[in-house]
Amino acid sequence: MRHVCCVMEKLRGSKHRLREAVLAISRTQDDQVSMLPLLERGLLPLLTAGTPLYKSFVFFRDLLYRHNILRQSRLPVPVISVGNVTWGGTGKTPMVEFIARCLHCAGINPLILSRGYMGGDEARLLQNLLFDTSVHIGVGNNRVEVAEVFLKKFSAMAPAKRSNLAALIDVNSGVQEMQVSSETEEEIGVVILDDGMQHRPLARDFEIVMVNALTLWGNERLIPRGPLREPIEALQRADAIFLNHADLVSQDTLRNIRTKLYKVLRPGTIFLHTQMVPRFFFLFSPALMSISDLITGRLKTKLPLAIVQGAVLLFVSGIACPESLFLVLKKLGALYIDHMEFSDHHSFNMKIFPNQSNTYNVNGVNVQGWFSIDFTTDVILNNISATQPIQMRTNAYDNVFAVLTPEMVVGIATQYTNETGSRSFSWFNIQYARFYEQHNISMTSYALSLIKNLRPEFISSTEVGLLTALQPAARKSGTKLIFQLLQPDDVDPSTNQSYGALLQNLTYVRSFASGILVPKDYILPVDNITLYLQPATSLVQGAHLLKLEVYALGFNNDQYPFSFNYSFDPIKEYRSFIDDPAAVDGVLSDFPTTASEAIACYNVDLITAPGTVSRIRPQSTVISHNGASGDFPGCTLLSYVGAINDGADYIDCPVQMTKDGIAICLESPDLFVSTNVASTSFLYRQSVIPGIQSSEGIFTFSLTWSEISTLKVKMYSPEGAHSGVFRNPAYNNLQGILRLSDFLDFAKNHSKVGIYIDIQNAYFLDVSENINAVTAVVSTLKQAGLSNSSNIVLESEDIAALRQLKQFLPYKLIYRIKLPESGGLVTLTDSAIAEIKQVADGAAVPRPLVEATNNDLFFLYRSPKTVERFHSFNLTVFVESLRNEFVALAFDYEADPTLELNTLIQFYGVDGVRTDFPATAKAYLNNLCHQTNRKAVQSSYSIPYIIPGYLLANIPGYAPPPLGAPAPSLLVAEPPLPPLAPASAASHPVQAPVSRPNSAVPVVPSLFGSMVVALVCLLHFSR
Repeated sequence: MRHVCCVMEKLRGSKHRLREAVLAISRTQDDQVSMLPLLERGLLPLLTAGTPLYKSFVFFRDLLYRHNILRQSRLPVPVISVGNVTWGGTGKTPMVEFIARCLHCAGINPLILSRGYMGGDEARLLQNLLFDTSVHIGVGNNRVEVAEVFLKKFSAMAPAKRSNLAALIDVNSGVQEMQVSSETEEEIGVVILDDGMQHRPLARDFEIVMVNALTLWGNERLIPRGPLREPIEALQRADAIFLNHADLVSQDTLRNIRTKLYKVLRPGTIFLHTQMVPRFFFLFSPALMSISDLITGRLKTKLPLAIVQGAVLLFVSGIACPESLFLVLKKLGALYIDHMEFSDHHSFNMKIFPNQSNTYNVNGVNVQGWFSIDFTTDVILNNISATQPIQMRTNAYDNVFAVLTPEMVVGIATQYTNETGSRSFSWFNIQYARFYEQHNISMTSYALSLIKNLRPEFISSTEVGLLTALQPAARKSGTKLIFQLLQPDDVDPSTNQSYGALLQNLTYVRSFASGILVPKDYILPVDNITLYLQPATSLVQGAHLLKLEVYALGFNNDQYPFSFNYSFDPIKEYRSFIDDPAAVDGVLSDFPTTASEAIACYNVDLITAPGTVSRIRPQSTVISHNGASGDFPGCTLLSYVGAINDGADYIDCPVQMTKDGIAICLESPDLFVSTNVASTSFLYRQSVIPGIQSSEGIFTFSLTWSEISTLKVKMYSPEGAHSGVFRNPAYNNLQGILRLSDFLDFAKNHSKVGIYIDIQNAYFLDVSENINAVTAVVSTLKQAGLSNSSNIVLESEDIAALRQLKQFLPYKLIYRIKLPESGGLVTLTDSAIAEIKQVADGAAVPRPLVEATNNDLFFLYRSPKTVERFHSFNLTVFVESLRNEFVALAFDYEADPTLELNTLIQFYGVDGVRTDFPATAKAYLNNLCHQTNRKAVQSSYSIPYIIPGYLLANIPGYAPPPLGAPAPSLLVAEPPLPPLAPASAASHPVQAPVSRPNSAVPVVPSLFGSMVVALVCLLHFSR
């Protein structure tokens, strides 16, 4: 057997070497073939002889289609083809993903047709990348047949409905979606043909051809001598050419490519340059069993691009054009790169027993995998270790812990009881009993031995037969038997009844079980489209009438999609199942800490009971961040009303300025971030403003108030672009942008809430745009009659602006520390803090400067003592900006924002938090576990705060990466701003002239805009 394995390895190695040789030949011009290695030169005659045969096949095939001898099938919806004239590596898959997301954002459901090459890894990649969209993906060689199957199942969208694409909107954020009616929720509006240029059986309405600027057409010969699948003249069929990696070649090369293309392309062909822009790296652990986790952007183990600066890298590739990534790494500043190149679609397999997988029929379904019945206990315990199967979670502990037996679990529980005095309970869940019985393993006998020897408090099973057999022994030992119900259409193999039918007969269930264990949506269903909770079912009440206990399962803090009713706060979800009318008897959770918090600390009846109102609470301030922007589009009346209802102590207005000097409240000066500007005529007023951001934007100070007032605000999902976790889009485009004066008028009507004004980019606006933001804010406050209010806080990242404000207004002033756009940190020196002390009463500190996380694993690794240092200067510290989404939390926090709040307030000692979810922060401050008043209701449970570095230190073999250069010091000093202008009597006083410096970057059309226009034109083709 060993010799056979060696032969197979050699064959695999030879195959890889042949692929390398063919690839090298395809990229070598005729005058350079003499320089090729011996193997490549030996293959040349064979490959050269094959090319005429292939050319004849292509010629006659094209001839048959041109003369309609071979006919194309036409679908009832438009078809977009994305392909190329060479083999792989031109960027087809990213383009397909981009177009699919465009269509999804326009309310049109696309169907992607893929041929499933090399096991369909590209189709799986697209499925991972587009999991949050309405995209359908069909795989098969006969794509006409696959399309017909999908269209039969989901039906085709009528042409009139497809006209929605004319309103296509910003796809950069991936969160803006049009509302579609229930009747069109799954109708297919457009088909995207992945790698479709040579798939002639299916007619297409728009042909997109990708061209790689780095490799172009290689030696310009047809397969197998070259990389061309068709002659270059086939580009005449293209409606659009996208030259990818255009940023990685010289201008001379681009000119030469354009010259070549223009000789071939028919008039009117769209020609655009594209580039692949990296956003971050993913951590890859050798303990991973598969690289599929790294394909999706839903992972949290992301690393900043700056991590490769000055680094020595081993670059391992398994793609068709690794040159592009190699050059990108060089551009990012890598010192030296060693390259280990594998062929395109290479399979990286690291299974311990790669040849011992098997296929069994499990409850009527054929399942392929590695089964415990094929291994002895000794083999499993001595060779197999536990890995994390859920890609959202850390893999840092993979292959660290051994597989446990039930006896070992009970031993751990007993040890815990002996050490703490707290009783622990055992719950064993037994599945697939019938399967084991079929393979001569009696699960009934084993369960009876568990009851006799370990006396667990609970045993659950999905099979009626097993629970019935265990009844006598369980009754004698006091073990509760719990019947676990699967999905309604699934069948219990021991009774051949569906779980839906068994659920309708709880009287029968009561005859063999004392309780039921059900998926949580059996109790509180969630609408799959809106992600809103539906009315509670009567299951709990019905079961309780029969004296059946009810336990709910499926609780995961890192679950997504997550019902928007819960605001990404798992505590709210647990309380929904604990409070009436869905009061269950218990929950099964992957995160028991959060479940314990919800039960012990957030009992609403006790919190609001008489006699508990005088409890002492932590003195922390809750400041909204763009209002309740986690639930509503930020800086809208909806979000401010939400923040007040959530109990925020202050509502905030991040001040941006218009071209004509009007102060407005908005998330960012870039209107792309949180408005519908991308679907307006302002789309081509884009520019790059280095003082603000390095990427293109449409900026508030480039438009007048009359123009900006026509825009609508949309939900901004800060974690959406890189993790696929999006906030509720239901309120998009319902409300307009507020002026600061509008915000103040609203706030004055709610006297119990404070006003927090964040003046952004004041120094830049004054120096570069001749717009005085400080003057605008001061004038607006005075006109609102708030020049002497004690409940107002002003914040700015510009020390000059704060110095100016300090001279004229009596408000509390906060200096906001702004991190570099690149995502790096800053070093806080004592001199910088002392300078802040001269003009401010406190500092708004970004979360990464308070709770430091290591870049490679996303764990807390040390306490930077930032809060202590500011407190030593008698400065207040507010931490910003907190988010509930689990992808925003270090792994230490167990995807629980309450644990982070507890740690920030109890361990780090911050004085307040600025948060997108003020309800979560306020609920934390009011929870029972904080009470210290003896007269108040007490909880014996204490919410744990997280010790930075504890988990990291317990990862066996972990060594932190070498320390790089220290982060640059925070620069506080700025030249003074011009004196404040006297307030005008006008209702909106500041009408500052704007004169853009000559050095400003000119406005340039966006590639995204051009592509969107092309798609809009396509979908208006008459059908």
